[in-house]
Amino acid sequence: MPTLNRILLIAPTEMTRTPAFDRAQALACATGALLHMVAFDYVQALAVAGLFDHDAMARARE
Repeated sequence: MPTLNRILLIAPTEMTRTPAFDRAQALACATGALLHMVAFDYVQALAVAGLFDHDAMARARE
């Protein structure tokens, strides 16, 4: 098995537990790797606001 330092799990927006989550957790435990999770969400209002005020959009992302 290759040496893993980090594992990235792209989770559903609802953050529901999936088989992928269980597998990523098992791999992280077996290899000692860090498990990072990210969930992307799209908000129409923020997308439109970003067209007019790029600084406000950058602050919202942070």
